Amino acid sequence: MTKAERNISILVALVAAFAGGVIFFTSLAAVIDSYAPVPFHDEWDMLANWNQPKSHTGSVLWGIYDQHNEHRIAVPRLLFFSDILLFNGKGYLNLTGIFVVQILNALLITLLIVRAIPLPTLIRIATFGFVFCTVFSALQFNNLFWGFQIQFVSVFWFAALAFIFLSNRGPATAQHKN
Repeated sequence: MTKAERNISILVALVAAFAGGVIFFTSLAAVIDSYAPVPFHDEWDMLANWNQPKSHTGSVLWGIYDQHNEHRIAVPRLLFFSDILLFNGKGYLNLTGIFVVQILNALLITLLIVRAIPLPTLIRIATFGFVFCTVFSALQFNNLFWGFQIQFVSVFWFAALAFIFLSNRGPATAQHKN
């Protein structure tokens, strides 16, 4: 790598990392600024019905697999119920969970990219910065602002995690038994 190429790589890595940080903190500030502890859309359904299984069975966990529209949202319900119990359903845990999952998703996607393509360290940093920009960009505001969306960002995180596990497996080999 020539000195000019190295300088360009450093510049790209710094710009990408800086852009990722700026986008992350502006998105976080926007979520904090627009926060309202009032349930929104489907959150009303969660709050209205969360205690129903408890009154019939003694535990809210009996309703964890109940259908919500056309979905079964068991894993997000654990977070929703925890938020209700710990923070009176104000959405703090849900919104925090979204940001944590998005950070983890950016790390996993970057890991998938750098495993697939051998890249120098500076380009890896730039790749993470660009991925970070995408998961916290304005296009994600629906997912970032609404705590109920934890299930949607989690689906992508679990998919990326599955790809990580598959990439660790190595090439498939055929084994024949005679």
